[in-house]
Amino acid sequence: MTERRGPATVRRDLNDLIRSPDGKVSEAKVGAVLFKSAMLYVFVAKVDAVLADWIILSIFVTTFVAPDLLKKVLTMKAGVPK
Repeated sequence: MTERRGPATVRRDLNDLIRSPDGKVSEAKVGAVLFKSAMLYVFVAKVDAVLADWIILSIFVTTFVAPDLLKKVLTMKAGVPK
């Protein structure tokens, strides 16, 4: 019988989540994942308060989108390595 394993895409995706392109654990990526996880927890726990005030909602959206967007803009404009 031959072994029929599917591709290990989930494991690779999880590794890519915290590892830099050279294969080492990236402190920046780990920090970003933990920060976003904490923000998501607070959002879910306080969803009524967050959705009631547009300023708080905009802060949440900005903290989720801005870091990744800033990295992409810097890479495109200045050629800063990832």
